[in-house]
Amino acid sequence: MKAKLLFDHLPKCAGTSVLTYLRRVCGEDRVAPFSSHHATSSALRYFTRYDVVCGHFRDRVLFATPYPLKVFTIIRHPIERVLSIFHYMRGLDANLAGGATMADRIQAMTFDEYVRSKDVLT
Repeated sequence: MKAKLLFDHLPKCAGTSVLTYLRRVCGEDRVAPFSSHHATSSALRYFTRYDVVCGHFRDRVLFATPYPLKVFTIIRHPIERVLSIFHYMRGLDANLAGGATMADRIQAMTFDEYVRSKDVLT
């Protein structure tokens, strides 16, 4: 059985660029739509139709798939990643950032306050 490719994406770590590259190199028809769900079932369902699956799976797929896998992820310097998340969250519409209260709090925070906060989305 031919190995499938899994890109286990960490948020704010080149996901769009990698997905674009994989579609160009492997072909649109072989790359599943990006899965932002953390459900292993999403990946398993995609592997029945596609050779390449990309998403936020946090390694759970490794233990559940019946297919041989080649797996990769991309990591980023932790401070650069947190800065990117902070700027991303500040730019989100209130409806997407966990509600108006969360968006308003993030908009009003300095970066130092953001990294010290225990209740913001990361």
